[in-house]
Amino acid sequence: MFIITIDDIEDVIDEDTFMEFLTDMLHLPIPEDLTLEDITSIFSNKALGLSGFNDQQVLDCQELCISPDKPSGIILIRFKSETGYIGTLQAVAKGLDQQGNNPADLRFICTDEFFQPFAFAYFKDLAMEDRRTAELNILSWTQDNTRISISSEHEIPADLFLDQSTERTSEDNLIDDKKEVIPDKLEVKKMIESSEIKSKINLRDNVTRVSPEELLEKLQKTCTPLGDTDWKIHKGVITGCNKAYVIEESKRQELIDEDPKSAEIIKLAVGKHQENLWKPVLKYIIWMPSSKNKQWEWADAKNETEAKKIFAQTYPAISKHLKGFEKDLKGRHASCKGKYSWELTHREHKPEFLGPKITFYDKPPVVAYYDESDAIVVSPFVHCIPTTDFSMLAILNSKLAEWYVQNKYEKKGGGRLNKNKLNDFPVADITTKQKTKLTKIVEQILENPDSPKVPDLEEEINQLIYDLYELTPAEIKLIEEESNK
Repeated sequence: MFIITIDDIEDVIDEDTFMEFLTDMLHLPIPEDLTLEDITSIFSNKALGLSGFNDQQVLDCQELCISPDKPSGIILIRFKSETGYIGTLQAVAKGLDQQGNNPADLRFICTDEFFQPFAFAYFKDLAMEDRRTAELNILSWTQDNTRISISSEHEIPADLFLDQSTERTSEDNLIDDKKEVIPDKLEVKKMIESSEIKSKINLRDNVTRVSPEELLEKLQKTCTPLGDTDWKIHKGVITGCNKAYVIEESKRQELIDEDPKSAEIIKLAVGKHQENLWKPVLKYIIWMPSSKNKQWEWADAKNETEAKKIFAQTYPAISKHLKGFEKDLKGRHASCKGKYSWELTHREHKPEFLGPKITFYDKPPVVAYYDESDAIVVSPFVHCIPTTDFSMLAILNSKLAEWYVQNKYEKKGGGRLNKNKLNDFPVADITTKQKTKLTKIVEQILENPDSPKVPDLEEEINQLIYDLYELTPAEIKLIEEESNK
């Protein structure tokens, strides 16, 4: 049997030496170039139901996941202090149990904030109805308030943890005083790298099921509605005849070649017809605000016939182009027309369209784009949020947002996502660190949205969003399963 001594413990002073402790003393098959973050999944204090002293006591709680999609059953908990940690450990176990993890199957490594272990523990013969009388076995040494429950002081059997992290047969992977059989580290690394599930949060098959209704209720209760944040939603403009006003680059060039003055009233436009993700395909719009709001050359004409002649003289190529849609332009609803039939009803330019903004079509699923130009948002079904904050873009393009919209509206035949519905979208509180991580990934995607690396980056975003919204393994499993249908 391999044992851990007090000297081995005292060698642990930081995360790097703790990783050495896991591999050298607990004999866990961790590839050398992986960090602790690479092999752990985090249980937030909120998800564990910790409050008061217990919430302040636990710095973080995470499970080691050595093999792809296979939690080890080894829980690492960093405590603020060793005083009173036994009661807090009981509270953590209760939270893990409520998420479908049987504490009797788990092994706990308790450390301080610098990763120095001060206790190794497990719950023996735990029965949920006898939780208060369950025996907590501390495999440790006498230190401060730590209670000794084994006779061999300073000797912790490492194979107790190995049993939880690897699968062994009666003949293979046997460990005795002379020999240890450890899975090949390169092979484990290849398994991790080739895994289809690259999530750091590994889901157990036996997690407690959660219903869509329960998750929707949780999101509404724990998050802030989008409409109550600093992110404001604006609708696109209505032309009443997009086929006349919205044009491609080739048509724009044709009109300018015919009459260079046409460039004055052709603006960038973004609408609902997109061919890629994250960055929109920009088109152009013939921008003709109403003479009621803009002093065109024909604004003071005596009648429409005279105004039309002046318009044709001022912009001959544009006039010729719009003449092909004359019947459609005249037949538009009055709310779409300006003072004259070829004009739009809008003012010169909506300020919310100027500069960086997120745009998205209001028909499920929500797919968001980022535009840095002054492109005019066209169509009442396209919305925009003026912002340079990429975290909102990441949230809208996440699996969580897709799942939310599908279950909140699409399954119920809710039709389009109007502004009122979108304003109810739940937005979680975000830290500076979380925002920085999301921003860096989104920046990588925007540099080359067609890169083959984008799916992997999107998956990273999904995992960060799960952490941001403090979802439990059961809730994540629900989203992942429904997203893959």
